[in-house]
Amino acid sequence: MFYKENMELKLLQFKSEQLRAEVYIQKKNRQLYKDALFWNKLALIYLSENMFSEAASLSRVVHRMIT
Repeated sequence: MFYKENMELKLLQFKSEQLRAEVYIQKKNRQLYKDALFWNKLALIYLSENMFSEAASLSRVVHRMIT
């Protein structure tokens, strides 16, 4: 009986760790998305003002990240 209870506890601990990892990944994904939106806005400003020739390539890269 002890072995079964021990395994159930280990399974619950594993599920808990898995859920924490998923929450961490979701938070990171959300932050990356926010960062990509920021860079997209910045690249569009640069494009509209013709400030940097690299702005077009930056905009394309960021657009790929967002979609």
